Amino acid sequence: MGSGPNAVQFLVAQELRSRWRGLVVLALLVGIVGAVVLAAVAGARRTDSAYPRLLDAIDAADADIEVSPEYFDAIAALPQVAAVAPSSYMFVAPADGPEDVLTIAAVDDRFGSQVDRPLILHGRRPAYEQAGEVVVNTEYADATGVDVGDEIPLVSFTPEQMTQLIEGEDPGTPAGPQVEVTVVGIARTEVELVERTPLIVFTPAFYERYRDEVGHFDDILRVQLTGDDAALDGFEREVTRIVPESEGALITTPGETSVQVEDANRVLAVSLAIFAVVAAIAGIVAIGQAFARHIELGADDQRLFRALGLTRGQRFVALLVPVAASALAGAALAIVVAACASPLFPTGFARRIEPDPGLAFDWVVLGVGFAALLVLVIAAAALGAWRISGRRAPARGTTMSARVMTAVTRADLSPPAVIGLRMAVEPGRGARAVPVRAALAAAVVGMVGVVAALTFGAALGWLVTEPVAYGVQWDANFVGPFDASALDDEVAALADDDAVAAAAPLAVVPIRVEGDVLQSFWLADQMSDLVTVIDGRAPRTPGEVLVGNATLSRLDRELGDTVTAAGVEGSDPRELTIVGQGVFPEFEHPAVEDSDTRDYNDFAVLADAGDDALVADAGGEYFSMILVRWGPGVDGEAATARLEQQGATIYQLDEPVRFVNLGRVRAFPSVIAAFIVLLAVVVTSHALATSIRRRARDLTILKALGFVGAQIRGTVAWQATTLAAVGIVVGVPLGVFLGRGI
Repeated sequence: MGSGPNAVQFLVAQELRSRWRGLVVLALLVGIVGAVVLAAVAGARRTDSAYPRLLDAIDAADADIEVSPEYFDAIAALPQVAAVAPSSYMFVAPADGPEDVLTIAAVDDRFGSQVDRPLILHGRRPAYEQAGEVVVNTEYADATGVDVGDEIPLVSFTPEQMTQLIEGEDPGTPAGPQVEVTVVGIARTEVELVERTPLIVFTPAFYERYRDEVGHFDDILRVQLTGDDAALDGFEREVTRIVPESEGALITTPGETSVQVEDANRVLAVSLAIFAVVAAIAGIVAIGQAFARHIELGADDQRLFRALGLTRGQRFVALLVPVAASALAGAALAIVVAACASPLFPTGFARRIEPDPGLAFDWVVLGVGFAALLVLVIAAAALGAWRISGRRAPARGTTMSARVMTAVTRADLSPPAVIGLRMAVEPGRGARAVPVRAALAAAVVGMVGVVAALTFGAALGWLVTEPVAYGVQWDANFVGPFDASALDDEVAALADDDAVAAAAPLAVVPIRVEGDVLQSFWLADQMSDLVTVIDGRAPRTPGEVLVGNATLSRLDRELGDTVTAAGVEGSDPRELTIVGQGVFPEFEHPAVEDSDTRDYNDFAVLADAGDDALVADAGGEYFSMILVRWGPGVDGEAATARLEQQGATIYQLDEPVRFVNLGRVRAFPSVIAAFIVLLAVVVTSHALATSIRRRARDLTILKALGFVGAQIRGTVAWQATTLAAVGIVVGVPLGVFLGRGI
């Protein structure tokens, strides 16, 4: 044979001819495992980026300002403004259709074209000069079943009826023109992502044709800002300078909507990431063991090749090149399959947001994944090839398995238990080598992934179902009177009720903290345990405050720092020391629209309502609540109904709106856990089946030595139980730790 390069080439060619089927199986294993991992990682990235990409695709507005049209041009000229689009709310409604349909008309060709451009899924954009063409969003299409080409009959309210509606009067039946419009496109819009509001968008021609006959509200300007992070703050200041306070310009931003959507997407992305990590670890172990077993089959030939004059390096190359070629083919297959699987992502809620569904090539994931997969597989194979090429004597059991078997022998277990445990921990050698390491690793990794996903899912389920998650540590909310003495009397009356264990007044007061209006809560000292404290403690004196994490982030403060607080109408400022970070629910004034002044978790809790100056300068939006805890065994619904009949006013406190989309994806971690269970079962079952097949000779010898069928089955059962026990003992604690961390 010789000992030069020709000998190596001969051995490689011989390996490829004689064991090509095994190499093909190895390539398929690499391709399948790699494709699953890369598809999951790419899917997580695609899910996490779906919402920003949607906003870019539809040229979404950054702010919405409600103000008289006479200020539109001045606002458009501000340096923070990139583009504006006026729009009009038309008081029209489908003659037969869902209630609460949002009907918006473009005033000119900017709305729906330059700003807030709907993402057309079916059909086309309407011709702006055609009054009878409309686009509807997917919510409207799903609710009514309309399709492109269908007509929608509309009824309308006159301008006089619109005035009656705004003033809360009954306008009677719609008395405006009855028209029909044709659906030319079905689109995805930002408005449906959280509120899931049905939407009809009309053309400028429709607005021109019917604005004198149909009630409409023109004081809406959609604004796109420059990319500067400070653009919004500067824009709000400039609008305040341009528009007189008497006009009451109202600026709203999609910030809360964005948080809701991004939170939900993050759950999906994190779940996919958990699956990808678990699949990658299990896959690497399985692939490494598979390649090691393949290389191990050539161990018996090493002494012969050494005798023929081949160096260790030559023998190493001869062992490695065939499996490296198999790894290369598998990595290439993984890239192709992962790319073909891209239309499966995003899944669930995020699929509604994806602006470009279908085939997608994430070259970062595919490129890095290809390189990483190739390097890891070849490195694992190289370690095995180097070890085998240097072997001079038959391999013996590992030190670890020897120690385990010594302990088992001393435990005085039954013969099936001893042999089953030995089969579970000793890999063997050559053609009888068994992937025990892969089986043990798969059991551990599978259990880690399942427990982590279920722990994460359980925490998510608790978050969206338990009021304590958003700071509600009491049972009922009642609206209190404005007068302080009357409030004290009502609190005392509720406290004396047999159903009530405790009652405490809560003042809801808008204040200015570092110049920005912030909703604050003044809670009686004796009920400070109602505050959910995450870090630090609840306030105890008038000079202390507990804030939300959004407040700390926005103000760039930490516990122990001070902030300046004042009344919204200019009372003398005072210093407050931040003593705690916590969670508290949102309250809205029962009679004041938009009284929730900032985003969720952006608030201040003070010790008591003793600072009359701050309350007096609340700008008319101070109101009081009474928080009630029921006594043991009290039927809360019955007690509430009874108190309402006696004159109390219940306040319905809903979950924060940003939790809505989280509730829609709460089942996804469980789905991922199910996939991980399937993965772990497949790998472990394969390892167990391989062990039984390759050790059939050992089982036959056991039968010849007198083992009956029950003892043979017991041996196999002990082997399987050992795998499961290792997975549980090691995997459960690690899974809980990982899940809680996530």
